[in-house]
Parts: sequence; structure tokens; C-alpha cells
Amino acid sequence: MKKFSLFEFFDFFILKKIDLLMLRTYVGPFIATFFIAWFVLIMQFLWKYIDDILGKSIETYLLLKFLWYTSATFVPMALPIAILLTSIMTYGNMGENSELTAIKASGISLIRSFKALIFFSVFIAILAFYFSNNVLTKATYVSRNMLAEIRNLKPALFLKPKTFNNSISGFTIWLEDKNEQTDELFNIILYAHNNDRSNNQVLFAKRAIINYSKDGKYLVMQLDSGLQLIEEASNRYSNIKFPHYRISFLRWTKFFDLTQFQLKEASENFSERQYRLNVKELKHEIDSFQINLKQEFLKFDSTQALNTMPNFTYVQANNTQIDSVYTDSISVSQIALNALNRAREMRNLSFDRIAQINYNKGIINMYLVEYYRKFTLSIASIILFFVGAPLGSIIRKGGLGWPMLFAVIFFMLYLALVMSGERIAIQGIASAFIGMWLATIVFIPIGIFLTYQAMNDSAMFSLSDLNIYFKQFFARWTKK
Repeated sequence: MKKFSLFEFFDFFILKKIDLLMLRTYVGPFIATFFIAWFVLIMQFLWKYIDDILGKSIETYLLLKFLWYTSATFVPMALPIAILLTSIMTYGNMGENSELTAIKASGISLIRSFKALIFFSVFIAILAFYFSNNVLTKATYVSRNMLAEIRNLKPALFLKPKTFNNSISGFTIWLEDKNEQTDELFNIILYAHNNDRSNNQVLFAKRAIINYSKDGKYLVMQLDSGLQLIEEASNRYSNIKFPHYRISFLRWTKFFDLTQFQLKEASENFSERQYRLNVKELKHEIDSFQINLKQEFLKFDSTQALNTMPNFTYVQANNTQIDSVYTDSISVSQIALNALNRAREMRNLSFDRIAQINYNKGIINMYLVEYYRKFTLSIASIILFFVGAPLGSIIRKGGLGWPMLFAVIFFMLYLALVMSGERIAIQGIASAFIGMWLATIVFIPIGIFLTYQAMNDSAMFSLSDLNIYFKQFFARWTKK
């Protein structure tokens, strides 16, 4: 048996000319496919939330900040896509141009040609983990926070002639005409609503000018030559009179609060803390919740639960009649009622304990899901390389046609497994470890199988064989 010397061990980590050639062939397409995948993910996000973003009059700085942090959250997802697609394209091109045949003829195995790209995939995995653990935490927190604020924003205040506008809370504005250049409004009707949405205050004005405060928090409307009608509500059963007020004015300045239209840069009530914690902080939080869960289990002890209830009075009855044991002041029905009430209190106490335990379990599952996610997204870069590289050498087609098709199919399968595993982990159907590592567990055998088939020059996904098969199939279908 040949011994593996120390020199051969260190020589394995030294890159040869073939390794540098593979890196030059691989890195360029990887960078291009990474930015393409990143751009597609960002566009998919914008397409999903475009209705929540448009028409909100968000400041350019805040909008760019939101897009910047949101785009950063897609980097860990774009890296595995780029690894998978680039691996299929690179080895597909080499197989199509007979470069793989030349490499194998020179005595270099397929696995040996993977060496430099394996190092590169490991480097990308380490980079992805560092990004997820340090950068992604803040990016996810800010982007989720700003998205929630944007979705809660009201549409921008656009006053159109002969149209009711109720954008400002508590008011409905109608105007007959508007001068777009001077922001003058003519023949305005302003309805002020109470909590019951009744129009008990109506204001008429012939002319109004719109301005904004310096900080932009208030809309200043200067009303000229107007009338205000106020009707006070009363109890119809006790007082059938409704006081009515009529107020005329020559000029009235009214302020409207516009903070409901403005986006806040930070929200202090963001509850999903697990997204902004790194691995060390997540581990600390998980340990704290597990300690609390153990304490809840101890509180659920039936002996302790009985001790929290009112004391029972135990009587050694033997064969003694009940009437002789209890005094006449306590009836049998009263005893039964007390026992029933205590049983109900015990049941309610049990339900409360069970609800608290289930709540703590759900919190722990969410934190565990986020904890394992930081590792699974990084490992995905290595796993998908061992799927894409042998798959490309099998199909022997380069470009963005067939490689893109196979990359989309396998990545959609991977993503479906990730999402399903995350769902069953959060719901407690399976452990968080099994749920978050489900996709990796499934794809490791697939990568081993494809690598084995590629080493044996299998034509499993040969496009020429597929074309022949489909032609024969359609030929038989046409004859029928």
C-alpha cells in the first residue's frame, strides 16, 4: 500500500498550471452570473412589492438606502446560484469543445480538475458565512424595518379637482378647481370626521393656498372667505335638540399632520430579533430560552400545581356515612361544586402552562432556524458545485441555454427543500437541525451520484440521446 507522504500533502494545496487555467476559465463567468442572479433576485423583490413602494413620495435618499440594504440580503442567495450555473457552463463548454477529453487523455482525472475550483468554492463559502454572520444581520434588520414602514405609509397627498381625497386621517377634502403652478385651490369643501366617521364639521372656502412647514411634517392650508358648520352630537333619547354653530371667516390657517406620509429611518418596535443577531448572540439567546423552557416544565409538575390550589380537607371516611362525616352546614352538592371548581382551575392552569411551553418552543425553533441558516447557505456553495460541475461534464453543452435550464431545475428543487424544511422546523414537525439541513442531506447523494457518473463518462443527460428519444416519441405519436 502506497504511503501518503507529508510532501504530497502540502503539494496538494499548490496550484499547478492546469489549476490556474481552470480558475481563469471559471472566475470570469462566475462574476457575471453572480451579478445576473443578484439583479434577477432584486427585480423579483421589486416586482413583488412595487405596489407598496410607488405613490408614497419617499425621499430619494431613503429609497436608495432601502434598495441598498435590501439588495445586500440577496447576496447569500445569489452566490449558490452563481456557483451552480457557472459550474455547469464551464464544464459544459469544456465538454463541448473536447477540452475535458484532452485533460483526461493527459492523465488528469475529472476529480483532479476540480481541485482549484473546490478551493474557490470553499473560499466563497467562508466569505458567504462571514457576510451572513456580520453584514447580513444589519442589512436584514434595516431592510425589513424599512419595508414595514413603507407598507404602512399612506399614498402621497395628491389633491385633484372634483375628487374626494381622504388621505389625511380624519379629513375628506373636495375642491372644484386647482392652479398647478401656484398650488391655489378654489371652492374647497373640507369634512372633519369623528371616530364614528360622521360629518359633524364641514368647512367651505372660496380659495386656499397650500404650503409645507420647513421640516415637512405639516401641511399648511391658508383658507380665504369661508364658512364653518359645526353640529354637536347629543343623546337622542334624552335630548332631541342638536346644537348647531355657523362660523364665518375671512382668513383661516389650518395645519394638517403629514407624519403618516413620511418614512421613518428606524423602528424601535421591531420584534424579530433573530434576524439581527450573529451566531454567538443566537447561541446565547437559544440557551436562555431553553433554560426558561426547562423552568416551565418544572412549573408544570402536578404536585406543585396542587400546592398552588386552595387546601383540600381530607377525611378518613372508611365505611362511615357521608352525613356523619360532614357537618350539616356543608351539603354534598356544595362539596361537589367545590371539587368541580378546583378541577376547572387545574385544567385552566394546565392550559396556561402548555400554551407558555409551546410559545417558548416556537421561539426556540425560530432562533434555531436562523442559527442553522447561516451555515446551510454557506455550505450550499460547495454542495451545488459538486452538482453543477459533473452535470456540465455530462451534458457537454455550454452557453446560457441548456446550462441555465438545468441550473434552474436543480436550484428550484434545492430552494423548495430549503423552504419546506424551514416550515416544518418552525412548526415543530421536525427538529430545526433536520429541517434546515434537509436540502443538504438530499443534495449530497445527488452530487456523489453525478460525480460518479461523470467519472465513468455516463451519457445520462446526453442531449443527443434526449433529442433522439423525443424524435422517436413524437414520431410514434404522429403515427397514432
